Amino acid sequence: MSDPALVAKTADRLRTVAGFFAFELDRYRQLTHLDPASEFGIAAPSLSALGLCRLPRREHYAHDLTAISVRVRVPEEDLANFLRTADAVGALGSRGSAQASSPGSNGLMAAARDHALAYTEFEEIGANATTLPGWLGQGIDRFWGENAGPEQFPRDLQLPILINLPVAIIEIDDLTVANLDQWLQVHQLPTFAAVANRPLRGCLAAYAGVGILFVDRSDDHDQRRVTVAHEIGHFVLDYLLPREDVARRRPDLLAVLDGERAPTDAERFDALLADVPVGFHTHLLERDAHGGHLSSATAQVEDRAERLALELLAPMRSVMRETATAADSRAVLRERFGLPAGLATRYANHIARLRPQRPRSLLDAIGLAEPRDAEQSDVATVDDQETES
Repeated sequence: MSDPALVAKTADRLRTVAGFFAFELDRYRQLTHLDPASEFGIAAPSLSALGLCRLPRREHYAHDLTAISVRVRVPEEDLANFLRTADAVGALGSRGSAQASSPGSNGLMAAARDHALAYTEFEEIGANATTLPGWLGQGIDRFWGENAGPEQFPRDLQLPILINLPVAIIEIDDLTVANLDQWLQVHQLPTFAAVANRPLRGCLAAYAGVGILFVDRSDDHDQRRVTVAHEIGHFVLDYLLPREDVARRRPDLLAVLDGERAPTDAERFDALLADVPVGFHTHLLERDAHGGHLSSATAQVEDRAERLALELLAPMRSVMRETATAADSRAVLRERFGLPAGLATRYANHIARLRPQRPRSLLDAIGLAEPRDAEQSDVATVDDQETES
């Protein structure tokens, strides 16, 4: 079909047929009163051709997305982000403004990454340094699914996120709580009015199985890469995996998890016995008067998200194969894996502690041994206050 007028007319007719891009484009216009073509950079001729395409099949999502992208000459990332944004706007728009004003209630999980330097308390792995904690391995498997992570570094996770997970990625210059709220208002969504304004590197909002990840577009590329990975760590570990566990074991509790109704006393008791969550870590966006986390539990959740982010961006086994000392690791983490300086230092120290150590000899014990290589002293003298910039 090459006649532009006929293509446009056919696409217009498909606005009422679910399963076509034309339907999703029209739904987005109705939800937001915005033009998806200008918002997602889709040229008018491509928009009409896109409307004729069926949506990607769930089981062949990446393949179908590539085929549609080639056909309509629109980047895969733009197409995927439109679909994820449309789903997220639809889900978040179903919540009342009274609910959304408090991100710690009624099924919404919200998390944020601040500009203040955060220190990760790495979990010690034990004698076998190649073995990851179970929760971390599960998070990595859920992120990549059947698609193995690319061997090229630094890794850009945006397209894998959009393909593998029900998350949209929105970039905002000089991100703050206030201009995040402005984006939500423009898109006819409830805001975080109860949260004090402050600068953010990134923010995640998740509800009803989907999420929106906001990132500061004006941040430097290395920081932005870590922010995206950190916030997606929250989505996978603190939201998606618990929700999928409930869907598998107690689907009747999904309405409770999504804040549509309160659990009965019997449901609370059954869920406690079966170790099924009926809520999320939901106060991850808010901070105390000094900018700190509201509880130690929140700090632990942040640490886990950062640990998953590091494993996605710089897999520990890959780093250990390529380096021998903490100094080597710091350089490689900065130059090859693209981590910010402070984070590279702390991660390198963690990896150094996991390397097999030379057995202590008799000369060591009596203080007559030759000085060992710089590995241990290197770890001990690193300035832990090095900034992330």
